[in-house]
Amino acid sequence: MCAAIGDLHGQAAALAGLGGNLRELGQLDAADDALGRAVDVFQRLGDDAGIGLACRLRGSVRLELGDHDDALALLEVSLRGYRSLGSRRGEALTLRTLSLVHRSLGAYEEAERHAGQALEILAGLGDPLMAAYAERARAKARLRLGRTREAEAELLGALDVCRAYRDRFGEALTLRTLGECALADGRHHEAEKRLAVAVRLWDALELRLPRARTLRDLAAAREALGNTQEAAALRTEAMSVFTECGALERGEL
Repeated sequence: MCAAIGDLHGQAAALAGLGGNLRELGQLDAADDALGRAVDVFQRLGDDAGIGLACRLRGSVRLELGDHDDALALLEVSLRGYRSLGSRRGEALTLRTLSLVHRSLGAYEEAERHAGQALEILAGLGDPLMAAYAERARAKARLRLGRTREAEAELLGALDVCRAYRDRFGEALTLRTLGECALADGRHHEAEKRLAVAVRLWDALELRLPRARTLRDLAAAREALGNTQEAAALRTEAMSVFTECGALERGEL
């Protein structure tokens, strides 16, 4: 409809929304295409808010596809766009995504720093739900640094916030990370329990890519408990999703 009436801004906004939803469904190549088109139009229009949003979303997609260089470049553009507007919330959301990229690269201290900056801004803005997402990102960086119990304490607080807001996505994401903490600490029964609950939440939300990531962790827990056949089946299922989605994890298993 926007294309029919020549509304470029509306068309770019629709493409950005479409790209964000395709990403959630695990259709990463289609998401990347839609968001790339949105970025091009917003840049032609000189719309910093649109640039900030579309580049942040596309940066997330490029990360999920395993292209860290593109992800970092897009997120730096997003950060400049939000800062030129004085949008502290947009800046914080982009800093959180930058944390995820640095963690994926193994730069855990940098990941912790970016997530901490995001958390400080969001808490100051009075946005407890997105502050919980930033806190989870920082906790996961701390988990990778070996500070498991410190990470776990933060995650339990984030879980309470997600449940208070009835945010099942955030709840599933946090339970998965709590499962990772239990795995790292050798508490395999606890890990299995938390991860199984997270899988059920992903099933209810019909989100196959985060579900596959949780299955991969659940496989590790079940293997540690001696259920090697179940673990192998879960890994096979997870790999089929990673391969179909073109996700970066397709080369890990």
